[in-house]
Amino acid sequence: MSDWLHRVRPVSGAQRTTTGDRLVVWPHAGGSPAAFGSLAAALPEIEVWGIVPPGRGLRLDEEAVVEPDAAVAGAVRALDALPGAPGRTVVFGHSLGGAMAARLAAHRGCDLLVVSGWPGPGRVPPSPVGRAAEELDTAALLEFVDRLDAPGRVELRDPELQPFLLPPLLADLRMGDRVAASTPARPGMPVVTVAGRADPAFGVSEIAGWAEHVDVVEAVVLDGGHFAVLTDVTPVAAAIRRALATNPVGLP
Repeated sequence: MSDWLHRVRPVSGAQRTTTGDRLVVWPHAGGSPAAFGSLAAALPEIEVWGIVPPGRGLRLDEEAVVEPDAAVAGAVRALDALPGAPGRTVVFGHSLGGAMAARLAAHRGCDLLVVSGWPGPGRVPPSPVGRAAEELDTAALLEFVDRLDAPGRVELRDPELQPFLLPPLLADLRMGDRVAASTPARPGMPVVTVAGRADPAFGVSEIAGWAEHVDVVEAVVLDGGHFAVLTDVTPVAAAIRRALATNPVGLP
């Protein structure tokens, strides 16, 4: 199995009756595929995989990939090497992962793209954090994750854990600077968008900008902030099922 992929196990141990469909998750900056265990539990019929680029997670000792095209190429190779013939493929990404998921979907194709917490093409500032990642010191990084109420923000303040947690976050933010200006859109691909009503980074109207470029089949708005998607998974899972139900045999 490729180091690029991590099998996401449902947090509840829900019974899995796979249909052959796959959901591929690209996590948020500094995030782990394991953060989407609740979503995996809400979709027990779907096989869930998470993308782990070099320099993240168990690959922390590898040189971090920060170029979007290189990251997508690695993910494509890993997905193409998965055994078995999948049914439909859903590509899902949150925050920076939303931009990378869109890039992956544009390059490889998929049956459904789910973009959460990332504005539509042309609506992303040059540096989503406010200034270039290379200019951010530890204090600025901590302020950023606090503003978003990010998971793991308490651990990020632990001096003993910072050498393990800050480099992946910074690497992802550097990749975010590179991908922000060129989030691709593949016309005709069905898309579900997810926004948090109280998101301090990207508002509902900014996420709605995807509809100007792609076929948004459903726009989910959650009562929460930037990371509401990690816990309020029922509406998201339902939207994915509805979108797949309209395409029962997959895209041609």
